[in-house]
Amino acid sequence: MKFISPEYFQLISKLQNTHSINRELFISIAKTTASFKPMSKPLIKLEFPKIDFKEFSLDYANIREVTEKNSNHGWTLTLDMDINTYLDDDLLIKTADELDTVFLEYFRSDDFSPYKREKTNILAHINTKWNGTLNECFKLYELGYFKTQIPLLITIVEGEIADFTNLQNFIGKGLISNWKQSLDTQGDNLDALVLFSLFYFLEKGLFERDDFRGNRNPTINRNRILHGRDNPNHWNEADYFKLINTLSSIQTCKEIIMENI
Repeated sequence: MKFISPEYFQLISKLQNTHSINRELFISIAKTTASFKPMSKPLIKLEFPKIDFKEFSLDYANIREVTEKNSNHGWTLTLDMDINTYLDDDLLIKTADELDTVFLEYFRSDDFSPYKREKTNILAHINTKWNGTLNECFKLYELGYFKTQIPLLITIVEGEIADFTNLQNFIGKGLISNWKQSLDTQGDNLDALVLFSLFYFLEKGLFERDDFRGNRNPTINRNRILHGRDNPNHWNEADYFKLINTLSSIQTCKEIIMENI
């Protein structure tokens, strides 16, 4: 699969956010437009059934900056996420707590439709051994509980990566580093941006080596949690959604990788 060119990034994003375009069609459009050559002139207007597009420009440096900011605080990118919400420039000036509020409101919106899409993506692609456990996690959240799922979801994140990559002898950050070696996380394309988003959070946050004697980082950390060094009173609903979103990002990455084999 060829990577999606920057010129089509925003077009595909707009299509994704149109109610008449489902995820399968979004991916199909992405694959089709990936082979197009960059255009020398800005796109003035494209016609698609019931959709009109006006002139737009693409600032990929800005896109990566917003992605880095979001991922640094645990909010990774998936193909099921509203990209206009994820790449909003206003997020650059928000604090970590404000960023959490934005994404919590997003996942709760429209009767939790974004959350339901992520759950569907996870269950459709994850190793089936996790399905029963994940459904219990989802039910607990519906009952208003989320703290007990935090360590379990971290375990599933690590186990899913080890299963998919066949790096069973690696754990923690070593697992993430070995997985990343053969992947393009720096290209100017949607695939690389998704990979960059996931690995930034895994490397800089969730799987970062932590000195237990130091102050706690606001972002949840695998080592502190799984080794019993964290205070569960710090865990919140946003952490639950960050881990659900991370699992969905992993499934997206699996699709990208499989298409390039």
